[in-house]
Amino acid sequence: MPKSAKTARALLALGRAAGARQVTLCADQYQALGREADIQKGICELLELMQIPFSVTDASRSFGPDGKPRRGKVRKSWPDLIGCLPGGRMLAVEVKTATGGFQPGQEEMLERLGKQGALVIVARSIDDVRTALEGSL
Repeated sequence: MPKSAKTARALLALGRAAGARQVTLCADQYQALGREADIQKGICELLELMQIPFSVTDASRSFGPDGKPRRGKVRKSWPDLIGCLPGGRMLAVEVKTATGGFQPGQEEMLERLGKQGALVIVARSIDDVRTALEGSL
């Protein structure tokens, strides 16, 4: 676990133990506690602002009328966000929390996409995407 995530969790625990209603965290500490969905939402807002067309891959599990899990329609290990950069280059973003790991096959898929020319970003924060895009646009 990254140091900022440990520090943030420790500060929250201390604050709660002391009965604090509010605990102040720096940006890095707050982001370390972020959920993947929150990070992804911020990245989507950034891509909108930058006018980069994109789509969110919905790999959530679905169930049929009989209550049994249905086979997903998204290819296994496909990145969370896919976009099209100026000039037609593919953008592939895999969103992870500060402590999140890869599912089987995800790293291999990202490597394959990168070898085919896609800009591949493993984003643990919105800044990861901003920095990568600034360096490639």
